[in-house]
Amino acid sequence: MFENEIPVKWFTYIFAPRHFDVWLISGECFWYYTEEAGQGLGFSGDIGGGWRSTGVLASGGSPPALVKLPLGVQLTWLSTTEKKYYQARITLPRDLMLAEFAKRFEVELYDRSKTAQYTTIDFALAPGGYISLRLGGISVTEIANFQAREIQMSWDFFALTHHFAPETYPEAEFMDDHYKKLPDNIKAMVKEDTFPLTRWKNYSDKFNWYLTTQIEMEACKIWSINGNSQFYTKEEIQKNGGIPQEYVPAWLRLEYKKSGIIYSLFIKFTEQKQGKAEQPDDDLVIYQEFKDFFRSNKLSTTIALVIEEEANEIRAYLTDGSIKQYLTITQFFTQETNVGIFKWFDSDK
Repeated sequence: MFENEIPVKWFTYIFAPRHFDVWLISGECFWYYTEEAGQGLGFSGDIGGGWRSTGVLASGGSPPALVKLPLGVQLTWLSTTEKKYYQARITLPRDLMLAEFAKRFEVELYDRSKTAQYTTIDFALAPGGYISLRLGGISVTEIANFQAREIQMSWDFFALTHHFAPETYPEAEFMDDHYKKLPDNIKAMVKEDTFPLTRWKNYSDKFNWYLTTQIEMEACKIWSINGNSQFYTKEEIQKNGGIPQEYVPAWLRLEYKKSGIIYSLFIKFTEQKQGKAEQPDDDLVIYQEFKDFFRSNKLSTTIALVIEEEANEIRAYLTDGSIKQYLTITQFFTQETNVGIFKWFDSDK
């Protein structure tokens, strides 16, 4: 299986929705090369910063040099808000992952160039045991989705893997300390057992659409609610007559020239505030707007998301050529970008 394959090197990152923290179980999270080999390169970590942002580099799990891509991975974690343990043993979609790892992103703008590639393997873990597998770096691409199973685990074992004595920090006290830190709306979910178990799985729903605008873009980057983020050059945009997409956008950044000056237009569809942490409800509105529009346009094969500028205002709408539905834009702003695209392109790894 591993003969004649390109070796790869990666960092292992873990994501989880804010307020739905996960604690990876040391010794029960590892990469493996054969089904019989048991534990391989292990990793651990405590995460809860956001579904598509603020991932955490796992402790361990990142090879120091180029190696063959493992056969699979085992993930075991405590979902602290749910007070449940989950485990999944995943056979990796290796052919697809290796094809993506082999890609190089060539960017040539303003007489400068950059070559990039995927540098991380990301796991996003949601309530209910849903798992999103992504490759990340300058661009992020969702590769596959999996479902973990709920398991039982003794508090003594959990404490041992996290290097404390269970009698000094009982399970009830540990869970109560976490509960006290939750905002009121999440506490209500805990009391009523109304966790949004399908929300983040739904964020991977695919919709056939493309981005178009009268603004002559030099480049564009699109961040999607499923965790994807992709960069597009002027040549790619012109070749395709727009930017084909599948996932619901969270925000866009368009680069354009006007009177020889380079500008960045930033458009937000998410409720996430500028400079603030991602919250679990931030992407609900834009997801529902997409879902409602596509539900009523099932026969249409060409849906456009149009960005229009008029009198210093920015509007966005979905259309099939006859029906037009305006989308909620929570914020937009334009700024002069003296250094061109590369400053923000480099900084969003």
